[in-house]
Amino acid sequence: MTFGMKLLGAPALPSFTSVPLPPIDAELVAPLEEMVGTVRAAHAAGYRGHSAKVGGAEADLDIARIEALVADRRAGETLTIDANRAWLPAEAIQVMNAVAGPAWFEQPCESYAQCLQARRLRDLAMAAGIRLNIEDTGGSVLSASAAVHLAAATPAPHRRATSLCHDMPTLDIAPGQGARNDGGVTEAPDLPGIGVAPDLELLGEPVAVHGG
Repeated sequence: MTFGMKLLGAPALPSFTSVPLPPIDAELVAPLEEMVGTVRAAHAAGYRGHSAKVGGAEADLDIARIEALVADRRAGETLTIDANRAWLPAEAIQVMNAVAGPAWFEQPCESYAQCLQARRLRDLAMAAGIRLNIEDTGGSVLSASAAVHLAAATPAPHRRATSLCHDMPTLDIAPGQGARNDGGVTEAPDLPGIGVAPDLELLGEPVAVHGG
């Protein structure tokens, strides 16, 4: 759909808002003190929502990380705990029952959501009255911009947050383009498709070429 809309010269999805969106950042699994420091640095950059990755070898370590992040949370900040399906159901129950305080849990274990397309899942959640974190798998500004487009096309009462994680890769394949953090807010590019044209030289030689 995105490629077709780009050919038509239209944005990927119609937007419900012209107001910049407040994104959440992403913190990778790390020692406890390092994760707290990363969240503090993100706060200084304007972020008021944080997605902390967990799911290490021991549930007790994850509990300690989460409790430290909850204790350090500032008023007005939101905290999402993202296990990326790393826990078995028993571990997920153990961690979530052990942690007190305001935190949302994302993908604690394998989910039926993998079988649904993002837009269909968004519509299902809206019909059920569920607020959404609208994200894509961590990667380049391409995935970040696609997620922000879907977030902008979601009515505000159903939109909890959207994630920017394009600063995680060491290489920026589209410098200056796409959805970026601007003092704690972001916007969907008002350009065809998702509004990003990657620099082919930065991408390097293709792994495979298909077509004529």
